[in-house]
Amino acid sequence: MGKMLGGQVTPVGLTPVTECPPFPQGGSDAIAGWLDRNPDARMVVIDVFAKMRGPAPQSVSAYDADHVAVGYAKRIVDHYGIAVVLVHHVRKAGSDDFLTECRAPAASPEPQRHRRSRRRHARAQAGARAGRRHLARHRTRRRRSRVRASVPSRLRRLADANWLRAGLPVAEVSRRAGNSPEVIHRRYAGVIDDSEEENNRKIEKTMGWESSSGT
Repeated sequence: MGKMLGGQVTPVGLTPVTECPPFPQGGSDAIAGWLDRNPDARMVVIDVFAKMRGPAPQSVSAYDADHVAVGYAKRIVDHYGIAVVLVHHVRKAGSDDFLTECRAPAASPEPQRHRRSRRRHARAQAGARAGRRHLARHRTRRRRSRVRASVPSRLRRLADANWLRAGLPVAEVSRRAGNSPEVIHRRYAGVIDDSEEENNRKIEKTMGWESSSGT
């Protein structure tokens, strides 16, 4: 309005009103009351009509909602004999039907199958997240149990190696460890080889071969 007037004073016969409830919430009564107070009025301009129309019920089509909203203005025209101008914005998308351009696109309700699919997808995602958390906890428990089980095993093997280094026979070490001699030979081959060299030196010393081998 300020751009239209260009800074000039509002004309005498023009009454700008910036607040008015929608038609279903008492807008038509407000306009009728203003017309009763101004019997010389010849025209009412509603800008923009979408604000006065109000939200359309979900169970009503866009055509029926427009018909009901225009019916409020039509009753004012018939009762007071004046002109009512409804300013409506056109859609940005073009159309061969001018009525389609004047009507805003109605939001179509989401099909039932889409809602069911969305709920199934949400449940599947929740189940996948729960499965990943369960698998992570299971892996953590397995790692901890392996650590606890490996400590006695390492200590037992260390004791077996020390017994062999101390000179205990393989048969005695296998008896104390609860394993067969074949297992002791397979697991501690390096330690046993060292012990055999030491035993060989003892045999050579006992048999008197040490001095002869040195010469």
